[in-house]
Amino acid sequence: KATVSVLYWKIEGSKMSAAIRLEEAAKHIKSAQKKLKKSFTKWSVSQSDYDVAALEYEAAAKIYQHLKKWTEAFDAWENAAENHGKAANDFCKGRAYDAIATIHKENKNMNDMARYTQMAGKCYLADGKPDKYSEALVRASRILRETQPIEAAKLVEEAMATLAEEEQYHLMPEPGRLLVAIHVKAGNYLEAVKAIKTNMKHFKELKQQHNIDKGCVEVVVLHIARQDAVMAERDFKDTSDLFEVTGEEFHTCRDLVSAVQSNDSEMLSEVLGRQIFTFLHPDIARLTKKLAKTMTGDGPKKSAQPAADGGLADPVVEGDGDDLNDWC
Repeated sequence: KATVSVLYWKIEGSKMSAAIRLEEAAKHIKSAQKKLKKSFTKWSVSQSDYDVAALEYEAAAKIYQHLKKWTEAFDAWENAAENHGKAANDFCKGRAYDAIATIHKENKNMNDMARYTQMAGKCYLADGKPDKYSEALVRASRILRETQPIEAAKLVEEAMATLAEEEQYHLMPEPGRLLVAIHVKAGNYLEAVKAIKTNMKHFKELKQQHNIDKGCVEVVVLHIARQDAVMAERDFKDTSDLFEVTGEEFHTCRDLVSAVQSNDSEMLSEVLGRQIFTFLHPDIARLTKKLAKTMTGDGPKKSAQPAADGGLADPVVEGDGDDLNDWC
């Protein structure tokens, strides 16, 4: 009985606390509305009025959000964003949209979450923060990459273009890897090759030769996965010359192309078994393992022929559905 009694009063106390907090939120809403109200003595609303109103709406929104009153929280954050905008405070407007994105995440509305994340990014850009804008686009891309890979890729490309324009190359490796992951998982290997080549240019700006060298190997692997040894050889020669690829990566690319062209399963097995492939982009490393099983097995070997229309050939393997959050 004592335990039941304690539990009862805890529940009642929680209800009373929630009721008090809701009253507090209502006071914040009323205060915000009062600031925005015109009268005979107040003919217009000043920028400071919008500032104060936005902060009052924010205070109410945080209470509603804590209590999981999602509709009320959404409305309060929308009002906060609107008034921050009228006060010419784009950064705080962006934060309000980010808060709305969080509400949509809680309610599993992923498309709306992505939309508000992009809206937040545009506010950060208007506030003169292109890095925050790009960061928001990358977050939105992560949300959409499973269901809308094409749209997700466009968002990352825009993020990278913005960073490149600002010459913020040190921020580009993460979105660059994400772009490759999106294309590889979707089986768009040619687009993945383009993304890798773009990344190699940025790595050159950062003087990261080891990443450039790995990029050359990744390009060759993707062309082999497309069953296009001709493009594999051409891109190997072009990228190795352009980016001065040497050492183990150069020899591995040369040997891999040679093994495929000569249909030498023994050599191919030896090359694909080299440790260097474990240090590639995780998705391409997994693809390499599957290629080793597919191309060096007991079954008939696939000839290395390019796609007839110059586009994508059917990929040798499909994505395995592994979660990519372990690296990006």
